[in-house]
Amino acid sequence: MQLLNPLPPSELPTVALFARIRGRRARLCADGVTTEPDKIQPELELRAVYDWVYLHLGGDLRRILSPYLEVVATRQLILALRYRLAGEEPPQALQRSRITNPQLLERIAAERESVRLINWLETSLGESYPFLRGLTRCYLQQGPGGVERQLSGGILVHGLGRASGKQIVHWLLATLIDFRNLLTILKHWHWKVRTSPVLLVGGRFETVGLLRIWRREDRLGLQRIAGRIARESISEEQPRAVERALLNGLSRRLQQAGRDPLDPALVLDYLWRCQVLAHNQTVYQTGVDQAGIFSGEALLS
Repeated sequence: MQLLNPLPPSELPTVALFARIRGRRARLCADGVTTEPDKIQPELELRAVYDWVYLHLGGDLRRILSPYLEVVATRQLILALRYRLAGEEPPQALQRSRITNPQLLERIAAERESVRLINWLETSLGESYPFLRGLTRCYLQQGPGGVERQLSGGILVHGLGRASGKQIVHWLLATLIDFRNLLTILKHWHWKVRTSPVLLVGGRFETVGLLRIWRREDRLGLQRIAGRIARESISEEQPRAVERALLNGLSRRLQQAGRDPLDPALVLDYLWRCQVLAHNQTVYQTGVDQAGIFSGEALLS
């Protein structure tokens, strides 16, 4: 079984899709965050964007973007699991997602027994996604949090292995791995966790060097690495400053790549802008971002 909905590719010419996305992107920049919160639901708006893009992708473009689209589908899968494992029904809007395989969402909505559900996911998806092997054991030992970490980290490494090294998708996934690793180290320092952080392989920076930085609590070393990723100097040690620089660097790189009107990077730039806007809208409406220091984690979840 696959994570993505096995719908037939769209017959819309790629050039026509790119033109529509450029128009949507322009309107997105003009609208920005609304100050009338009753008029927008960020999660629903973002999910609708993912669905629209996925339904209009032709076969070639879908193949190029699928490593990243599977990351999006995994996030939706994790959200549905979060509801179900807490004993709640996943929202109907989430169950109607067009990008995630409906068989997965239907089973999550129907299955009330947690261990049986996790075992079914491992069995059904394990052949196509080997990183899911041992998911049931992980759930029994670490609970829902362990399952989320195995899913969210595993799909990044899996997608990186499938993406062409010369394409923007490969760069994006490698950057997300670096981002996750640096965020993990920052969290360990902040919460004074003594056990070694579990880092993902495949980013630009080797895990051996990152673990050395963690052990020495080399905050300047981490700042230098974050600065190289973000392509800017980071003078503050606070986690928020590091995160902000990384997120801004990611946005700039996608914007630059997305300037080519006929490049697949245009799609990624549009999706990322929508994701950032949805996050900012949620923060504006709820103020939830003010309660914690790891805003990047919320943006990427």
